[in-house]
Amino acid sequence: MLALMITLTPGTLSIDISDDYKSIYVHSLHVPNIEEEIATIRKSYEGAIMEVFHG
Repeated sequence: MLALMITLTPGTLSIDISDDYKSIYVHSLHVPNIEEEIATIRKSYEGAIMEVFHG
């Protein structure tokens, strides 16, 4: 679900998921700070997904 939401975001594309399913490889246009981008994805998408699936 997270990979799909990332891909739907303009300028991003989920490329692959690691064998242990703990990492998503993302191609993104214009990311000046990688750590900040990861934090943004976690804050905005992961929380919403967890709320939907885990109440």
